[in-house]
Amino acid sequence: MRLARIAALIAGFLLPLSSFALTSKEAITQLKAIQTNNRAVLQKTDRAIQDTLKRSRDIKAQHLVKGDVEAIFRSIEDAINEQQFRKREYLLRDMFLNELINKFASAFSGGDARDFMEKQLLEMAATELGVGSFEQPPSDEYWRFLTYLSVAIREMPEQIEDPFKFAEAYMNFSTISNPKQPGEFRAQRNYFNSLKAEAGKPVTPDRVDDKDDAPKKQ
Repeated sequence: MRLARIAALIAGFLLPLSSFALTSKEAITQLKAIQTNNRAVLQKTDRAIQDTLKRSRDIKAQHLVKGDVEAIFRSIEDAINEQQFRKREYLLRDMFLNELINKFASAFSGGDARDFMEKQLLEMAATELGVGSFEQPPSDEYWRFLTYLSVAIREMPEQIEDPFKFAEAYMNFSTISNPKQPGEFRAQRNYFNSLKAEAGKPVTPDRVDDKDDAPKKQ
């Protein structure tokens, strides 16, 4: 009996070294927290769009007569284009998080969340590419993001690194609209780790050399 207890204790200590064990509820809670932050950005973007549109109220009759209204409209249109791009990116993230939450709610009974996520990401990519259906895939950026993230989450995290925080950092670095490959993220993480060691202060890998959290239109 005593040996069995010791073995159980050892197993409890060793499990986190090979996997990131969570219950289904814990996994969903973490994903919903990421989604809440994501939706806050969407709401902020909507307010920015409304504020930009209100700038058209500054256009008066004299501007139309003088012909200098073109520059004002161009400024509004440029701002709206950037805000629309930002909104599209965060809507894609919301869709992704919804799908992942549904996967954990329906098929995850607890255990290695990292391994489960890696497999589900590939299944989601196959579905996006129309596997098993006769419909034309809607776009190519989403399946690429899912595939890149599946490789990254399988190969790159530290043994006890939170897979959800890793996925959020990768999503912030990569974007879904213009996904970046895992090697680029690895290089960014290595740079982040060297900065952290030198400066002694925390910097998240998706924030290195980034003064603005908005995804940039390319």
